[in-house]
Amino acid sequence: QKPDGQLVPTEVRLLHLPADGQNLIRASIIDNTERKRAERSLRESEEKFRALFEGSSQGVVLHDEKELLEVNSAAVRLFGCKGPEELVGQHPGALAPERQPSGEPSAVLAARHIAECMATGGVRFEWLACAPGGKLIPMEVALTRIEWSGRQVIQAYITDITERTRAQAALAESEARFSAAFQASPAFLSILRASDEKYV
Repeated sequence: QKPDGQLVPTEVRLLHLPADGQNLIRASIIDNTERKRAERSLRESEEKFRALFEGSSQGVVLHDEKELLEVNSAAVRLFGCKGPEELVGQHPGALAPERQPSGEPSAVLAARHIAECMATGGVRFEWLACAPGGKLIPMEVALTRIEWSGRQVIQAYITDITERTRAQAALAESEARFSAAFQASPAFLSILRASDEKYV
């Protein structure tokens, strides 16, 4: 305790010193104020990260080049799992079919995206994932390199884009049908722009 009454966190180290017929003890008192402040700050930072991680409505996954380290509850729901233990420990590329829609092997593409993220700090792409039950899930993935527990890892924000993919496919199909009908029509058809009445 300081003279003004303020309590100071300290660490006390006692050392027995042999002396002629005397029992001497050396006491070292170390002021731990800064260490305690740093520990409290780190603990608060970790609590905030955990609250943001778990509270996110978007799927969030932490992984390195080898395995998934943490998944939030939104990611667990997105993959249709009962708990994080069904995902943690798996290689990021293992949650995908053998090939992506482009025809490229998922393992090769996953390694490329991970390497790009580690080199540049971030990357965004569309990905076809495969849930442990076999369901295919089209996703938008945003990878960001972060420091976590003293090492560089990847934080992945994953969004299910099933509805968007369906809407895009339906629009493309509709446009293809319209184009085919328009081109095959024996009658003269034209499309004018309403704003300036020019032919489209």
